[in-house]
Amino acid sequence: MVTSIAVLATLWAAGCGFAEDGAPGEGESTRTARVGAAAAGSSTGCRGDALYQISVDGERGRTVEVGDLLSDEVFAQSGPQNFEPFVRDLPVCIVIRDSSDITINIEDIVGDNIFVWALGQTDVSNLKGGRAPWSAGRRASSDTRFALRLPVEIVVENSSDINVNIEDVFGDNIVAWTRGDALVSNLRGGMLPHSKSDALQDSRLDLEVPVDIDVRRSEGVVVDIEDVVGDVIFSWSEGDADLSNLRGAAGPTRAGHRPRGAQASIAVPVDIDVRRSEQVVLDIEDIFGDVDVVSSDESLNVSNLRGRRRAAGDRSVAVHLPVDIRIDDSRGVTVDIEDIFGDNDILLLDGPTEERQVRVEVPVGISVHRSNDVQVAIAEILSNNRFVLSEGTDEVELDSPGRYERPGGELVLRPQVERDVTRSSAVDISIEKLFVGNTAGGPVQVTTSAAPAPTYLGAQPAQSGGFDIVIAPGARLVADPQALAAVERAAQQWEDMIDEPITVTIDVKMSDWLPHWAIAQAHSPQSEVSYDLVRTALFNDANDEVQETSGFDDAVTTRLPSRLQATLPSGVQMTDKVTLTAANAKALGFEDPNAGEADAAIVLNANVAFDVDNSDGVTAGTTDLETAAAHEIGHALGFVSAVDAINRGETAVSPSTLDLYRFEAGGANDPSTIDEFGDFPRFFVPGRDANFDAIDQHYAMSTGADGHQARHWKAPRRGQAAIGIMGPHLDADRVITVSCADMRALDLIGYEVDGCR
Repeated sequence: MVTSIAVLATLWAAGCGFAEDGAPGEGESTRTARVGAAAAGSSTGCRGDALYQISVDGERGRTVEVGDLLSDEVFAQSGPQNFEPFVRDLPVCIVIRDSSDITINIEDIVGDNIFVWALGQTDVSNLKGGRAPWSAGRRASSDTRFALRLPVEIVVENSSDINVNIEDVFGDNIVAWTRGDALVSNLRGGMLPHSKSDALQDSRLDLEVPVDIDVRRSEGVVVDIEDVVGDVIFSWSEGDADLSNLRGAAGPTRAGHRPRGAQASIAVPVDIDVRRSEQVVLDIEDIFGDVDVVSSDESLNVSNLRGRRRAAGDRSVAVHLPVDIRIDDSRGVTVDIEDIFGDNDILLLDGPTEERQVRVEVPVGISVHRSNDVQVAIAEILSNNRFVLSEGTDEVELDSPGRYERPGGELVLRPQVERDVTRSSAVDISIEKLFVGNTAGGPVQVTTSAAPAPTYLGAQPAQSGGFDIVIAPGARLVADPQALAAVERAAQQWEDMIDEPITVTIDVKMSDWLPHWAIAQAHSPQSEVSYDLVRTALFNDANDEVQETSGFDDAVTTRLPSRLQATLPSGVQMTDKVTLTAANAKALGFEDPNAGEADAAIVLNANVAFDVDNSDGVTAGTTDLETAAAHEIGHALGFVSAVDAINRGETAVSPSTLDLYRFEAGGANDPSTIDEFGDFPRFFVPGRDANFDAIDQHYAMSTGADGHQARHWKAPRRGQAAIGIMGPHLDADRVITVSCADMRALDLIGYEVDGCR
């Protein structure tokens, strides 16, 4: 039995010129990782020599706690000496074979570090809480490169009950090139400044972080990685500069000469391979998320770079994020990824004569063969990003992937998702946001904070006019009047049966970038409101309901408990809040926190053969567009569930209003009286049968592990009718309309309804 933790090389080559905590050190040319003693001659099975390796072979009941490989360090160079490039290859390998009950915890591989090249009169004050001065210089040598290759390989073979936890692979780091007179005050909580001088030459960034996870013939394996590349700042700046509170406040910079040859090339390939294994959970928070690439040779005020970022520029930024997920001959496998290029800011604000290009490619391949009970959940793929190639340009929403000519340069964004499922059962592949919320241009002086919770206005007096859904069509939908008419008819189905005096605005567009198996996709801004406020609002709605008009009895709502209880999977907790879509919040009388913005967005797959007029039936081999649109509108109105969040690996969830009626089906906590409705816990366990239960009616829900998201009705068996429009799938040649079940659900989550047809 062998357990080895080995360091095979020093981290820094002799003469690199980097020093810890401030100025370059005269006699400090090398640095060795502090990770424990090397085990000579140990065999790890790594593909190549690893600088940092952990090997566990034939062990049982072992916990390996490892500190940081490279963390909380400051590596700084400044004039007048020649600068040296930072070029390192730091391979990391973890191999576990023929072992059981093994836990490996690594805090950071490369995290919380600062890498700075500064030119000119420089004062580094309180850089990490201390002080170190730099002196004047005129010109840096060429090749001020930051090049890091950080491959991480995790291999688990013939093992059971294995836990591998890594906080950050490359996270919370700052890599900055600055010019001229500079005051760098409290870089971790204060300022990063620069001033004019000769250019930094060849200030190039090359970052490669391949992650390879290979699980074979194993059981009970959990691999949890917080960030692959996350919460990182890459900055090129010119001119006199004072960037105040780079992680939280504000500061100005002034024009200077541009860093020459400033380019960024980033590759983060992720390869997940699970074969002949059972009960495997792979959880990655961000593959590339909350990253700022900033560059500027203009005067600018960098305000709250960590809150909603200000930027700097370079000639080109290229990001390649291939993700390949393969699951063969396995069962009980969960892969949960939060972001694949999400919530990033790439802001290149150099002079108007510079041509800039940003290219982001995110090919995602998911293949499942001869497996069952498989869940792959990805929250965001290339979503909620901001790209600015020139200061002072208008902000526009990017409707679809492709190539954009923008003031200041070119923007190329290409996500691609391919799915291959063969000879498998109970496979659920869900992508919550695929190319949603991306913008180009806009003012640089921006701030972002968490969306404010809606203010409850109390029961509102009836307004003039009834329920209105306003469709805001995209350009391709406008160009197809028949398709637009079908979407309008879908909205009319809901309008005809809802009396709530509110207006719901929905952006609807056609695009060809959805994966081939997806008919459409809906996204709605959501807010979390205290359960007490939501319960009060539902009480008021129920008391205001006119049973003679609606045909429904809402007395069950008045028995919502003062303290909500729920049955949850082990390790999951429920908050004291309720999740509301924007439309549902309006229906309950909450003030709209996103006034002036759309309440939801729907994307229709232009590659699907739609029938745009079902009045004469649906043409063979086509999909009814009206049914598809009506279904997505239902999600915007409130058909969402916290069970889907649990399936994505979230451990603290807020139930939706729909979840307040979700109970165990057929078990001890299946209510049959109104008193039991108030007393029994709600049921949020994926894979277990659940009902939407209002005592007088109950309808089966998708389990979240039956191949469909839990926010749907249960899929009908062969030959059975669908429960309603909110079923999980739509077969070709079929028309489904809004049903009494759909309306009963909306009635109980806060809408005034006029019965059902």
